[in-house]
Amino acid sequence: MTQHRAPLRSPGSLGRAAQQARLARGMTQAELAAELDIAPSAISEIENGKATIFIRRYFDIMRATGMTLTASWEDDLNAQAEQQDADRHAEQQREEQDDDAPRR
Repeated sequence: MTQHRAPLRSPGSLGRAAQQARLARGMTQAELAAELDIAPSAISEIENGKATIFIRRYFDIMRATGMTLTASWEDDLNAQAEQQDADRHAEQQREEQDDDAPRR
């Protein structure tokens, strides 16, 4: 897996990091929205850096206090591919067992 890091300095950088992390996991906006039980448009707004008052204030506080925030994530595509291979192998074994089973 590849480790990624990105400094978060604005709502836009937060959105880009969220998008890259989602893509690294092989997820669509709709899939992520369903997992979080929010509207896909909310994911789009976040990824496009639309700032809410709370996000803007948080970044104001960070700048005023000298605080830094960094996002980190890993690619999960290899893990997904390995799981798919394992699933295919298990399915093939089940099919072989069904073929070998005595017929009535």
